[in-house]
Amino acid sequence: MNNMISIREAAAQAGKEPETIRRGILQGKLPGTPIKSDAGRTNFLIPRRAWDLYMQTGLYPQLLAQHVMQAETIEQGVAYLRAALTD
Repeated sequence: MNNMISIREAAAQAGKEPETIRRGILQGKLPGTPIKSDAGRTNFLIPRRAWDLYMQTGLYPQLLAQHVMQAETIEQGVAYLRAALTD
């Protein structure tokens, strides 16, 4: 199984245009990482598991980490993760 998903595949799954997916990644609103090539072209890496999580829950790893880091205690962070991933 491939660990990455293409922009086109992500766009098809989300029912969006590829440019919308690219823009969402650049804005930090979608899972993925922009990678600049030596030629100045931007390629995008989208981990399949992160994309699947986003499609199922609307959450992505950076957003989950942000919420956990804002918790006042470890227990609150864990509770947030449990609630987010079991809903």
